[in-house]
Amino acid sequence: MSQGKNRFAFQTGLLHEWFDDTPLINSEKTSYGNAPNNMFGGYLNDSWGFMYEREINEKSSISVEYMRFETSFFMGDYAQRVNPFISKKDVKLFNISYNRKKSINTKINLIYGGGLNYLRGTETIFLKNDCNFFGCTSFVPKIRRGDIGLNIRSGVEYELLDWLTIYTNIDFLGIFYWEGQNNFTDLKSNKYLKDNYNLKNIPSRFDLSLRFGVGINFQ
Repeated sequence: MSQGKNRFAFQTGLLHEWFDDTPLINSEKTSYGNAPNNMFGGYLNDSWGFMYEREINEKSSISVEYMRFETSFFMGDYAQRVNPFISKKDVKLFNISYNRKKSINTKINLIYGGGLNYLRGTETIFLKNDCNFFGCTSFVPKIRRGDIGLNIRSGVEYELLDWLTIYTNIDFLGIFYWEGQNNFTDLKSNKYLKDNYNLKNIPSRFDLSLRFGVGINFQ
């Protein structure tokens, strides 16, 4: 941070690998009208947030950030589906990290670090259709998430100007405390889904994301 010891940044994570068979990136339009809202018009993953970073010394900093991931993966008729799948994610991530910096040259720095995370929100999952003479009723519960995890990250930042920096990083999140309740049972969601539908890693304990950001440096 050549201009000062503080940075405020806007960032987006267009690529997310949750390891739960949801797409890495949405290639087809999945949102229509105003529901669900999507800042990318229904294409791509709607993942964005803010970060504040404070420099401790020339090589170290502390950052706090807020990220939101809100994406619908399916907008069709559940009655036409057979196999279970996640149809929507709406989660918020709060993070505090310790970061280290290694200068490559006067403009480019290698950044690496890790920290503590709190993930909160819901995931909507289609499980089955109950059909009779009068039609079909879809079983589409929401899984509540209130999880705590650790992350590690590594990336590169480039100082366009003394007060302006662009950056990208790869962030890997792992959950160690898992709330994971759903709205239809007191069982943990992962146990309920595994025992009744042979689904594994839902809700996922992991998220691997590629992020891009623009930061303003100031005193």
